[in-house]
Amino acid sequence: MELVLKTENLTKRFREKVAVNRVNMTIARGDIYGFIGKNGAGKTTTMKLVLGLTFPDEGKIELFGGENPERARKKIGSLIEAPGVYKNCTAYENMKRFAILSGTTDRDIRECLRLVGLTNAGNKKAAELSMQHGGFEDYFIGRIGR
Repeated sequence: MELVLKTENLTKRFREKVAVNRVNMTIARGDIYGFIGKNGAGKTTTMKLVLGLTFPDEGKIELFGGENPERARKKIGSLIEAPGVYKNCTAYENMKRFAILSGTTDRDIRECLRLVGLTNAGNKKAAELSMQHGGFEDYFIGRIGR
């Protein structure tokens, strides 16, 4: 069984508040893992720990069977919270802003637009897109790290 994520006693504190309390999880390649809990339960903080956006006070995170964390995190596409979208920019222009941060190519942007059915709408302003296309940025931003 190839593991993509393993945490052991993962803990994060913010002063006196324990946000993540000794979390242990093991996720194998191909698993679908539901991460649910009440507001304030530590779900987002745990994901930020896994992604290296913040650091644990205690515990261990192992990605892809112990691969170098910096290299391993480049294989992960993620979207934490809601992305900021410029409504007066086109779908393509919005995607280009995120692509610059990751080194994603123009070809990748065009392919993502094609995959979400926006090949001909990539030049429409984000505010003009129907609700069915409103998640284009979520899809793209989640893919650019991969």
